[in-house]
Amino acid sequence: MRGPYLKPDDLDIGEAREDGTLVYAADGLTPFEAEQPAWKPSIHMPRWASRILLEITDVRVERLQNISGDQAEAEGVDAAMCQQYLETSPSRFECKEAVIHGFAGLWQSTGGNWDANPRVWVVEFKQVKP
Repeated sequence: MRGPYLKPDDLDIGEAREDGTLVYAADGLTPFEAEQPAWKPSIHMPRWASRILLEITDVRVERLQNISGDQAEAEGVDAAMCQQYLETSPSRFECKEAVIHGFAGLWQSTGGNWDANPRVWVVEFKQVKP
């Protein structure tokens, strides 16, 4: 597999913004004097304007189904999202197993095939001050 050739300073998080100014959509503001908001996609934000910088701490390849409950939670799935599954499961999965099951559902909802158990890049990072 070809690797994601990243250095620790390669991840900055762009935000939607109004062109010509530094009005950030995440702040809940709207572009000035515009009939319709003219937000530019975050991918077009200049690096100097980024308020969030991530430092890559680890990069490795793993099989998708080897994800841990903690990793699934880091991807945004939590036990509350899996409550319906916990209530209907005949085996009453433990909380972390339910989170992994919730991640499997999320993976499939984006067009992925959980059963194929592909190799995936795991990129771990921490937020640092820009």
